[in-house]
Amino acid sequence: MYLLPAFHIVELKELQKKKIGEILDERQQWNLPILEKDASIWDVLSILTARDHVWIVEERGSKKLFGVITESDVLRLLAPYRLPKYVFGKRYGMSLEGGTAKT
Repeated sequence: MYLLPAFHIVELKELQKKKIGEILDERQQWNLPILEKDASIWDVLSILTARDHVWIVEERGSKKLFGVITESDVLRLLAPYRLPKYVFGKRYGMSLEGGTAKT
């Protein structure tokens, strides 16, 4: 006979009062995509191969958020400055190829 695991049903108000540290278990905390703001681009790209974002913090112990880099941020940075005619919509203003991004 197979027994289903017991689940604790949480009220929304109770959940909203919780801190993230109370919700994440120890394994999830170690698996967060976090880098310090002075990390190399190679570190960012290595995380983005498996994840769609990287949390950037001031320094490892502080947990003060500096920013978030997403997969689409990197793709837009590498995209050509002038979009082909078949692409609709607004172009992104930063491009390595177009010389509008700082290196």
